[in-house]
Amino acid sequence: TISPISLPVALPIYTLDASRNCLSFSLSVQRIEDMDGNLKVGIVRLCVVMRRKLLFYYWKERKFISLPPHEVILSDTPKSLAWWEKSICMGTKSEYSLYKEDRRSGEQNPKDLFPTGRNQEPRVTLLQDGRFALDKDTQTTFLSPEGELNLKVDYVTHLVKVPERSNRTQHMIVRIQRVPEKLSK
Repeated sequence: TISPISLPVALPIYTLDASRNCLSFSLSVQRIEDMDGNLKVGIVRLCVVMRRKLLFYYWKERKFISLPPHEVILSDTPKSLAWWEKSICMGTKSEYSLYKEDRRSGEQNPKDLFPTGRNQEPRVTLLQDGRFALDKDTQTTFLSPEGELNLKVDYVTHLVKVPERSNRTQHMIVRIQRVPEKLSK
């Protein structure tokens, strides 16, 4: 169940009962500038994964209200997702896909991107500039919100083995390194 809280007391403001037993969720927060140039939160939208469905809501008057199209039926259950403006990038057990919000045409079919890696949970990460980072085996693929391969490289990721603490498991961490300015162009 999704329950926004009020800080610093951590009391629930509202409980979205329709999100009970949700598998995952993603927020889209659009910020706008006021007259003084300060950033304010303008629109908060919520996408909730309920098995093979995406449910959409927006925040208004301290509660979540259904956002049309309220429900999108999928062929598989998203394990990971991220939302940027009008694009939701999802990773299922077998593939990555992109759902583009189009209220005018009513189109609700996600676009298949590429298969996920071997024996790996899909991972979708939203970067600050609106690109999506998708993991596949030992590679990270960067996509624009339109689902196009984004070759602009600002950062390089490296998988690094962590010294073993036990004989049973092997741990890896991701090191992110900024590419020097002259190499990224």
